[in-house]
Amino acid sequence: MIKSNQLKGNNSMKNTSNNVVLTLAQYKEFCSSYFEEKQKQVTPEFKQLINKMSYEDYSTWQRNFFADIHNIAREPIKNYVSFVRGDYDPLNFKEDRQDPLRKPENQELLDKYVAVYEEKISDFLKRNSFISEKSEGLVAHQKALAEEASMNIVVEDKKFRAIKKLPILWEGWECDSTAWIVEDEGQKKLVMSNHGSLYFADKDELKKKIQEYKDVLSQTQEAFDMMDNTAKRPKP
Repeated sequence: MIKSNQLKGNNSMKNTSNNVVLTLAQYKEFCSSYFEEKQKQVTPEFKQLINKMSYEDYSTWQRNFFADIHNIAREPIKNYVSFVRGDYDPLNFKEDRQDPLRKPENQELLDKYVAVYEEKISDFLKRNSFISEKSEGLVAHQKALAEEASMNIVVEDKKFRAIKKLPILWEGWECDSTAWIVEDEGQKKLVMSNHGSLYFADKDELKKKIQEYKDVLSQTQEAFDMMDNTAKRPKP
């Protein structure tokens, strides 16, 4: 059995695919060099290009950019995992407990490799905050597009542009969590869903939900008022 302490010194080894497995010290040096080379690509022209990109173009660039980082900077971690597992087949779920990677010393070293990567990429993004800012803008843009698209619905083979969207809460049920108000032939109608199928709902259905909410709120407030403020949520 290969032991993780074989990788704690300065001598690299090879896994079963004949890939070089870096020691933790070597991996730190590798990551530092890799991200320094990446930093050299960050010119004023590069920054200007990113800032001017449309969100659609940036989404493609972001996916390729981070895939490249992931594939190169994390490759030594994959090699380490392969090195530790040796001939063990990770898809053999019946023997999951025999996975060498589950051994505490191996998992501990894996965590240290991952921590190095996360520290280096975090430092890189801090130095280049315009990338994170553009990514945050992309997320907001995608949310806005999704929200816009969610207002367009089809009920009984007829297309509608909703004038109001609202959450619907169910006890013990995670689906059918949205309702809409649409205008149909001069009338404002409620649209709900049943297992994902949209239908025109009676106003009394919404009235019933309102009463349910009031009952739950009343019970929650009663429990809140009974509590002593001493309990602390355990850390995960």
